[in-house]
Amino acid sequence: MCFWHVAEIIVYPDEKRGRLESGETVLSHLRRLGVVVSARCGGLGECGSCLVRVREGEGLSPMTQVETDRGIGHGSRLACQAVVISDEYDLIVELQGPGFRILDHGMMRGYPADPLTRKKDSGYGLVVESHGRIIGEYHGGIYGIAIDIGTTTLVARWMDLEDPACGLSVSSSALNPQVAFGDNVIDRLGYADDPAGRERLTRVLLDRVNRMIQEGPVPAGQVYEIVVVGNSAMRELFAGHPVGSLARSPFVPQSGDEIQATPASLGIAMNPGGGVYAPPLLGHFVGSDTLAGILATGIAEGEELAMLVDIGTNTEIAFGNCRRILVASCASGPAFEGSGVKCGTGAIPGAVRSVYPSGDEEVGYETIDGQVPSGICGSGIIDAVALMRRSGIIGSSGHFTGPGGRFVISPGEKPVFLDGEDIDAIKLAKAAVSAGTRVILDRYGACPEDISRLYLAGAFGASLDQASAKEIGLIPDLPDNSISAAGNTAIEGAVMVLASAQARMNAESIRSLVEHVSLESEPRFEDYFIGGFAFERWDLS
Repeated sequence: MCFWHVAEIIVYPDEKRGRLESGETVLSHLRRLGVVVSARCGGLGECGSCLVRVREGEGLSPMTQVETDRGIGHGSRLACQAVVISDEYDLIVELQGPGFRILDHGMMRGYPADPLTRKKDSGYGLVVESHGRIIGEYHGGIYGIAIDIGTTTLVARWMDLEDPACGLSVSSSALNPQVAFGDNVIDRLGYADDPAGRERLTRVLLDRVNRMIQEGPVPAGQVYEIVVVGNSAMRELFAGHPVGSLARSPFVPQSGDEIQATPASLGIAMNPGGGVYAPPLLGHFVGSDTLAGILATGIAEGEELAMLVDIGTNTEIAFGNCRRILVASCASGPAFEGSGVKCGTGAIPGAVRSVYPSGDEEVGYETIDGQVPSGICGSGIIDAVALMRRSGIIGSSGHFTGPGGRFVISPGEKPVFLDGEDIDAIKLAKAAVSAGTRVILDRYGACPEDISRLYLAGAFGASLDQASAKEIGLIPDLPDNSISAAGNTAIEGAVMVLASAQARMNAESIRSLVEHVSLESEPRFEDYFIGGFAFERWDLS
């Protein structure tokens, strides 16, 4: 008797398996299986983050030029480049992708702990009351979770809503599984243009959130409230809303209002009597994560003018005080996150995170975890450009002043360097951020020196050397004591909304102070953008 063997792909350490399909890339197989693997460049082979080790199987296409140029070693492949050309035998692969450093804390203002979900004695026994109505019997604990849905990462924090100070405060983080479909919002929106694609992006995200809940420190049945923040696209995909309007001018979400949903309507693994709340969006691509950041830093509470800047592939800017706040977003591109730069990488072990002068014509550097240099991440890129500018290796235009056209940070068989094309990519990203900042100040009728406090939010802001950022004109040339690395203000603001009824009211009232500025329609944006090509300090005179 003859048995026909159906070849499979088997993926470790997830131990997932599925049918092997000839003509498809390994990355396509991983996506279909729901395996979380980073493909920040959208599968073009530029980021090198979808690395896998082939443990068994020979039915793959030959190594591509992209893989050869990246120095991919024997037995390893980029999942986006390796195509299955024979489905006769099983293919066994092991994920080797980088372990991203995920920032799960940040600056937070004080707040009164007064959650809307609490324990109550009904006279017939203990019950759980939420927003003034009884939602079920008390079963030994009342917990809530604040979740920040980033384009690349997810951060969750559990809070004990029975504790007078809302204690517990256990955090967990993970890679956003949507990175398998592209590293930026625009790629995701393109994929979601097809309703089936949108449903898939929502499903993989909710599956990962449910897994975090189930693996969390408390039983899922004792989780009664979840607060979710994120940029406009991430929040809408989480809720399962159509996102086509975000991909086309005038780039507005289906609805910017807050979301109140039941666990069943979203498919969330928590107490079925509980609720999911997502604060309102602020306009276009400025989401509830920026609203949470404004809340956490207290920008809307005082008379002093303060600015919040979260630099990434999409940079969000907020500026103002208790009377008026302007917000905007600008497409700064992925260069600050290491993508589109030849030796660029994310904040992973081995990434060059700082660059400094070391003796005559020598370059010193530090890598994450002290490992052998594997590339250079955003903070290292800014340091390197600032050092090149200070030492005259490049002029203000970014062009090399001498021969060579390459700045080597780490020599060797696999050198880490920046060349002219890399500098151009960084120049575009820097110009977008500085232009957006200048337009916001103009619209407010303020000058750079009016900024009493500049908060740099997010992982990039936390790792950024402020002197280097000022040297190349990425941020205004303010006194050091006026600039704060605020960390993950989105998760801290979400915690405040979860744990405090007053903070939630404050968050919703912030929206009435906010005016969204569409940078693309501002007459001076193009002039500022072109002027931002120069690597020069801001003129505050």
